[in-house]
Amino acid sequence: MASHEADEWRKVVSAELYSHEKNATWTLVPRGPDKCTIDCRWVFAKKRDKNGRVTRYKARLVADSSKSME
Repeated sequence: MASHEADEWRKVVSAELYSHEKNATWTLVPRGPDKCTIDCRWVFAKKRDKNGRVTRYKARLVADSSKSME
């Protein structure tokens, strides 16, 4: 990341991954030869106060089923 906010984004990404691990959000399993996988992607957001100052950085890891096949 080349942004001047890169350290903040790294912190929230680490926190999000830790949360998934702590809450046992998923279990890795072998993929069968006839099974498709669902990709994931990151969604980033900044929370701002009424004066427009950034008060919080947020990162979420979400399932991206837009490319999934039936």
